[in-house]
Amino acid sequence: MKSGGQLTSRALSPAFLVCWFVLVSLQFGWVPGARYAWAYNLWQYLPPEVAVLLAVASLSVCVRGVRLYLSRWVSTACLALERMPAASLVGFALVALLLWLFRERELYGDSAILIWGTSTGSTFLFPDIGASFLIGSLHSLGRVYALALPEQLIGIQVAACLCGAATVVFVLRAAAYLAPGARGAATLLILCGGLLRVFAGHVEVYAFLLAAVSAYLWAALAYLEGRTSLVVPSLVLGVAIWLHFAALCLVPCLLVLPLLTRPAGAATLPIGKWLFAVGTALLPVTLFLVGAAVLGQQEELARMGHVLQELTGTANRPDVVQRWVRAWGAGPSRGTEYVFLSVGHLKYLVNAAHLLSPVAVPILLAALFLEPRTVYASDQSRFFISACVPLVMYALVLRPVWGPFDWDLFSVTAFFLTAWAAHLFANEPPDASPARAEFYTWLVASTVLFVTLPFLLIAPGATREAGPFAGGSFTYDLLEGEPDEANPLAPWL
Repeated sequence: MKSGGQLTSRALSPAFLVCWFVLVSLQFGWVPGARYAWAYNLWQYLPPEVAVLLAVASLSVCVRGVRLYLSRWVSTACLALERMPAASLVGFALVALLLWLFRERELYGDSAILIWGTSTGSTFLFPDIGASFLIGSLHSLGRVYALALPEQLIGIQVAACLCGAATVVFVLRAAAYLAPGARGAATLLILCGGLLRVFAGHVEVYAFLLAAVSAYLWAALAYLEGRTSLVVPSLVLGVAIWLHFAALCLVPCLLVLPLLTRPAGAATLPIGKWLFAVGTALLPVTLFLVGAAVLGQQEELARMGHVLQELTGTANRPDVVQRWVRAWGAGPSRGTEYVFLSVGHLKYLVNAAHLLSPVAVPILLAALFLEPRTVYASDQSRFFISACVPLVMYALVLRPVWGPFDWDLFSVTAFFLTAWAAHLFANEPPDASPARAEFYTWLVASTVLFVTLPFLLIAPGATREAGPFAGGSFTYDLLEGEPDEANPLAPWL
């Protein structure tokens, strides 16, 4: 209805102003109860004049004229990108270069553990078998040509930046299926969050993993459209599983693909296709482990067995680090303590979700309450449901041992939730609301200004001490349990 759309459009600016005031209050620490929300105070790490500039820029997006101008500019840019395939190579190089300029200069958490593990002779670690193998190989190559540690990591950081550029390409291709007619807008929505920091020279496994799962998303959606065979998404998912066993959470959505594409009225289950898909998906990691056994990597395989015991809770060693959040009534263990769905656990999940993708949960909740049918109406939505349910369960039970420093732990979960949100948002009827483009512009611009840009700006090093992401705040004492209340890091956990 036009009148309803006009009313919504008139009401947008006041609503955005309220949101702006709340977010700015959190950024500047004006809300006492939320002082230690580590994903909402990123401006405080920056020079004061930069924080003020971001506040003014985000305020300007609340003005309708500015939103309309930005909307036209973004639409023109997206259209130009889609009509100029030859620019893909230039765009790939530009994205990689920008990520390199924002690259991290400090190691903390699992980054240092990965480097330590590979420098002591480990060929691979578990459960991130393939990614740790690649990181170790690149680190070994770096040690041949460099003496100092920062220079030794250049190969790993370049690879992370290249994975970021590849992910942009894969998402752009996938968006052609999940958001026909709005490919550029959907791509921007998926990648506008703090998830980009994973690719900014971040010495971790998730840059490799996200590149693989974004390629899998493209292949899976192409299969749903009849553009490729089942072997392609199965094999690409197999590469992702080899990189990190967290990708096993995506096996259910692989099995859903034959169900969604079988002929109407088919009474039998596609058991043959399921067996073929699972067998193909397990092929890369199987071949790798067989090769490791043949080449005499028994020590690595034994270490893998120890970690499997930790994951299954059968390890009886006193120094073991529990991999899952603590159940109610269970005893403490090494590492940052999180009791399942306790206040501390929920605090971590809310902050991590906001840091990785502020847009995903609001869009999905709005769709669920305002138009629930759209959440499962399309084959793409059903595919996303089968992908996101296991990933969300994984995010609820896996333990972030390093607290805020494990901000990247559920990158794949955030990626698929955001892709699903982009599909729902981009495929609304064009006449659903005249203010839809304005809302989209505000959503993306606010995400960039409140989360993505400041998070990237502090990657080379924070200017001010404002919380856990400041230089030197990380300590491996976290592995021994939460610090006492006198420790400056304690309130952030």
